[in-house]
Amino acid sequence: AYHEQTSPLADWYDAKGIFHRIDGDRDIDQITVDILQALE
Repeated sequence: AYHEQTSPLADWYDAKGIFHRIDGDRDIDQITVDILQALE
């Protein structure tokens, strides 16, 4: 399902410059900072 439905959307948003990849394997505080920066 991911490759058929989500991956094309991620590519579309990435092409528009509004897709942000955030590494979720880090400390929650750093993830929060990255999310807040992406939303600015």
